Amino acid sequence: MDDYDAGYQSGRKKAYELVGELAEFYRDNIDCGDDWPEDEKIAFKKELQAQVNACRYAQYVIQRGKFNEEDELPW
Repeated sequence: MDDYDAGYQSGRKKAYELVGELAEFYRDNIDCGDDWPEDEKIAFKKELQAQVNACRYAQYVIQRGKFNEEDELPW
């Protein structure tokens, strides 16, 4: 890696890591209440998984270095 791109590549790597940490935080640290109605728990878990998926897709875009609407989602 030449010096010209070193900062750019370092920033991409850090962004990838931070988005991954956010996905893990959503997955591991956010939960619904035990006293919630079952339908609300199901909806909450779907929304939470959507947030995790969005973070993973952001990592995919960061890794590729570009966003292309025609690309198929990685999952």
